[in-house]
Order: sequence, then structure tokens, then C-alpha cells
Amino acid sequence: MPASRNLLVTLVLPAFLIFAVPYFLVGGRLDFLGSMSESWVRMLGLPLFTVGVGLVVAGAYSAATSAGVSTGASGLNKYMRNPILLGVLIAVAAQYLLYDWPPVIAYLVVLFVVADCLIRLVVEPRLVERLGAAYQSYLDTVPRWLPKLPARGV
Repeated sequence: MPASRNLLVTLVLPAFLIFAVPYFLVGGRLDFLGSMSESWVRMLGLPLFTVGVGLVVAGAYSAATSAGVSTGASGLNKYMRNPILLGVLIAVAAQYLLYDWPPVIAYLVVLFVVADCLIRLVVEPRLVERLGAAYQSYLDTVPRWLPKLPARGV
């Protein structure tokens, strides 16, 4: 994959999905910081947002440093198949907590359904076709959405 396309997929698109779309959906208001004390649930939004963005950045770094690994089984991809997308979903969910604005939760649901369908019906079948048994084995052992915790050494 060319470097410019890799940058687009790993950083620009997630940033657009996290920042631009919810900003548009809430009508450009950024008043959540003034209402943080209204609810303990809202106070969970900011750390959760930080976790989501951190997962996107860590996933992008992992993708950039494991470009030569054909099965994607390095970095964060050893534990889950879609760390960047999970980070996007967590960050959007956090924005719902911050803004308490129904269009953001509707966007989260649509985003998850569309992403899951694309991954299951387009991306993974193409990668199995291109990479063969090694990628099929990766699909069989690494979960799609929830991270697999590393085994503890004894």
C-alpha cells in the first residue's frame, strides 16, 4: 500500500470520523466542558475519549511499523484485528457522554454497522483471497472487536 494511502486510512479518515462528523452533528457546539459537573457520566466521557484517540494513534503506529507483516499479527494486531476502528468507536461513544446529543449515538450505531459489514463482507474476504491460509489462521485466532489478552507467562 502506498504511504499516502496508508496515512489516509490510518490517521486522516479516523480523525474525520472522530472530530468532523460529531462536530457537525452537534451543530458546532463545544460547550461540554462547561457542563462537566452536571453528571458523573459526563465526567467519564473525557477519559474515555482519550482512550479512544490513544487507541487510534497506537493502532496507526502499529500499522506503520508492521508494514512488512502480511498477516497483520504484530503490534496491537496480535490482540485484535481492528484497533484503529475500535478507537474511533470508543471516541465517538465518549462524545455522546460529553454532549448528551442523540444524533451522536445514532451516528455511533450506523458507523459500527457499516464498518462491521464492510470488514466482514469486503475486507476480510479479499485479504483471505490475497494472503491465503496464513490470514485465515489469523482470522481464526485473533478476535475482530474485543482484544484478546496476552497469555501470562509462568
